[in-house]
Amino acid sequence: MIGSFAMVGRVAECVQLTYRTPAESVQALLPAGLELVMRGPWAFWSVMACRVEKARPAGVPAFCGLTYHHVAYRLLVQAMNNRAEVQRGLYFTRSDVDAWVVFSLGNRLSDFRLHPAAISLEASDCGVRYTVGQTAYAAGDLVLEVANAPARLAEGSCFPTVEDARRLSRYTPNGLAVIEREQERLLRTTRVTRPPRAWSETPVAVHEAKLGYFASIGQADHVQLEWACRLGAMDYRWQMGETVGLLQQPRPKTGLIKIAV
Repeated sequence: MIGSFAMVGRVAECVQLTYRTPAESVQALLPAGLELVMRGPWAFWSVMACRVEKARPAGVPAFCGLTYHHVAYRLLVQAMNNRAEVQRGLYFTRSDVDAWVVFSLGNRLSDFRLHPAAISLEASDCGVRYTVGQTAYAAGDLVLEVANAPARLAEGSCFPTVEDARRLSRYTPNGLAVIEREQERLLRTTRVTRPPRAWSETPVAVHEAKLGYFASIGQADHVQLEWACRLGAMDYRWQMGETVGLLQQPRPKTGLIKIAV
């Protein structure tokens, strides 16, 4: 990755799913230096499917931007930097995109672990359907259909109230990754900013969710849906490639912070 730089764009037709999974089932996916955000024995996946509109380097006119679809699989994580500050965010384990230039350049410029795919979107005021296909070994194939519905707690939820489950979806959106440089372990961030008052969330019911990625990594029998919603279109800014040293002393394998309820 090159040095720090900024990208801007608009995220629209966004569906966000939060799943819980036993922390022990995903611990091995994390590099040393990152820890799972947990509640009791549970860790959390954040799956996002969206259309990214007019993505471009900051300062470039919008008409030069690129529009594409993006499906991302992230674990909620945290790390302690060498200033003893806890940083929370998302660790990307896989992304699928339907623009070759994004796949080609994106893996050099980001830690999103991008893969090429064919992605289709059908959207209305009442619901959204995403289909992902043509991924290698079907590892990223997906069928996701949701429809607007009253907010309700998922059956068997680990949260006591709808608001507690909903609060989890309002995670710190920064991407976190760990790199080695000159025998030093660094935390590399993708710092995301979005207008705070632009947040608009509509609860949805999941009518169909076939996630090939979870099957490919042995998570299909572990994940349980906690919360699903559609997000209103928002302008985003991604500040890529910022680094800070990680705390070098050994850390426990469990999360630094428990989610307050």
